[in-house]
Amino acid sequence: MRVQAKLKRFRRSAPVTHGMACGRTKGLTPEYVAWQNMKRRCYNANRPDFKYYGGRGIQVCERWLHSFENFYRDMGLLPEGLTLDRINVNGNYEPFNCRWASSFIQHSNIQPRKMCRSGLHHFVEGNIYYYKGTRTCKLCKQEYAKTCRRKHHV
Repeated sequence: MRVQAKLKRFRRSAPVTHGMACGRTKGLTPEYVAWQNMKRRCYNANRPDFKYYGGRGIQVCERWLHSFENFYRDMGLLPEGLTLDRINVNGNYEPFNCRWASSFIQHSNIQPRKMCRSGLHHFVEGNIYYYKGTRTCKLCKQEYAKTCRRKHHV
């Protein structure tokens, strides 16, 4: 038997130590799916969200990258209604920077938004009006960094 054929057969029959991944999509536990998605966001450049993770240099720590068991030991069971979250949005996926969090908590844990030129106000829809195609802060009348020709475009 050729070496490649032996390796292929071995991979199929290799025991799964954690028992949390059965088949391609059926039987996957939420923790295992979270672990897979975490790695895909950081290392699969074909994913649409790669630019927000791997494209910004976000990585998975060595302890978790090749071991679901370590990830599971550190994170534990995924409570219902929560998802994987990085506490520091600019930090890597590692034990001290990750938690299971609600969508409400995650929404408050986002990258800092653009500010108006005064540096006092966030670039959000409620603070903007358009003057001659330029986005302007309603609070201090300072322009935002980029201009826009269409009024509905934010």
